[in-house]
Amino acid sequence: RHRHHVWRQPQSGRWLWHRCCRWFPTRGVVPARGWERRRRERATPQKRGWDCPIRKARRARSESMRVAGALWAAMLFGACRPLLVHAATKEVLVTDHLPEFEDFLKDEGLEDLYPKFLDQGVHNMQYFLRLKKNDLSIWGMDWGLKLDQIRYLMKRIEELTVIKIIEEEEEDPLLKLRNSLHNGKLSLRHGVANYQFYKAFFGGHLPMKELPVKLVEPLNGCSTPENLAELKDAIAVVSRGDCSFIDKANNVSLAGPGALLYLNSDNQLFRVSAGHITNSKEDPNENTGIEFGVGLVTHEATGVLKAALDAQEEVFGQLVPVQCKGAAECAPILPEEKEVVPYVDSGYLAGDGLDEIEFLTSTFGMPLPTQALPLLQPSNPQGCEALSAPEGGDVSDFAGAWVLVARGGCPFGDKAKHAQDAGARGIVIMDNGDAPLARFATNREDVFIPGLMVTKAAGEGLIDWLGTVAEAKVEVVPSPGAAQAWLDLAALEWPEEKAQINLFKKRQLKEHGDSPDRQAWIKAKAKEVLAAAAA
Repeated sequence: RHRHHVWRQPQSGRWLWHRCCRWFPTRGVVPARGWERRRRERATPQKRGWDCPIRKARRARSESMRVAGALWAAMLFGACRPLLVHAATKEVLVTDHLPEFEDFLKDEGLEDLYPKFLDQGVHNMQYFLRLKKNDLSIWGMDWGLKLDQIRYLMKRIEELTVIKIIEEEEEDPLLKLRNSLHNGKLSLRHGVANYQFYKAFFGGHLPMKELPVKLVEPLNGCSTPENLAELKDAIAVVSRGDCSFIDKANNVSLAGPGALLYLNSDNQLFRVSAGHITNSKEDPNENTGIEFGVGLVTHEATGVLKAALDAQEEVFGQLVPVQCKGAAECAPILPEEKEVVPYVDSGYLAGDGLDEIEFLTSTFGMPLPTQALPLLQPSNPQGCEALSAPEGGDVSDFAGAWVLVARGGCPFGDKAKHAQDAGARGIVIMDNGDAPLARFATNREDVFIPGLMVTKAAGEGLIDWLGTVAEAKVEVVPSPGAAQAWLDLAALEWPEEKAQINLFKKRQLKEHGDSPDRQAWIKAKAKEVLAAAAA
């Protein structure tokens, strides 16, 4: 084979190929010259539409390697991440056998060189053994050492240098990025909202799983907690104030918590520090001994967590770091943390003899209870004043129950506050119109029970059901995702022609008719639009 990639075989008469996929006949044993090769190329046209076997084989090999690589990547980075770590070798200098640098120079009779080494920044044996021969030679000649002394020092460096090869684990890059994020969300199991937090400058990584949430006793965390046992492997919660952040962390660390959250006194978040950083001191956030994740959560979580835990309910939460750069909204980066439900926006009510009723949640309040609780209706159906006793009952019956009230007459927060004052666990609000369901909010900071919104038709069905059972109990079944469907229904623009209206109704039933309440609303809306079109 010569430089033009034309293969020659003596007297073979065979057709051979060029790298450009052109065929050439062999002629004798003399290598083809450039002019001869070009003449043959002009005389032998390229076979159009013909796939070069060499290129075809190379493409097949590349494709098989690409598929194999993709399978390996899927297996390693999909199934095993984030447990996957990349092992890397590292050379480490063994220092156990090394004497003190000053003692070494004394033993070698070179104690006069100790100040000179210090001037060069060599103050221990590790730096001395890392010296290059060239540097040691130059320094030695400047200091008046003989060549034999310099060579002897080089020999001693070789004798004392013991290198150990170790394998160190490198974090998965995605996991490393996750652990570097300082912004995050506290998501509570069956919670109707999540709460923003900032990771502290000190402490370890945040846990990657759901943990029980526990209040520290005393809540300020300025002394050894009285409930050390229940704080172990939990998200410990302390209030801000009365002592430093690091003092609280040190006290809580005696319990071995999974994480620590400070309840802020307002909604202005910042990254807490272990101390004041000055130019004359080391960074106080280094070497604090705090190995668990630490963060400061917004003030709006304070009342919710206190109310839920004071009610002696089990509260579970997960601290999820989120990335906000370059995105319309903040979101987790780990696939498994993307699966965490940030909050419950919808679900359905279930009870004996009761058809499932879809609801949307409030944006405030404690996590939803999932056990069956009584459902009661006060004598003042809108609940805009202190609740009156239910028919045939007493005001004390509201304690730990769901209270059913009608929408209108006063803000949602006032209705919820009156139900909360009566000891209710939550409030169910029956809509008073034909508009699509929507989540509701309040600006009151003294309301901690959650609320549910049901359609007017569903609320009327609940009232009828209350009159048919001796003891009405309902169970809340969280089923997130329906709030967006109701928003989509609210944004619809219905056609005006009768034929188009029926087709539009069928399309919406297929797309959004996952629940009986939405089906009923779509059919009622179509009937209303048809009546308007006929008029």
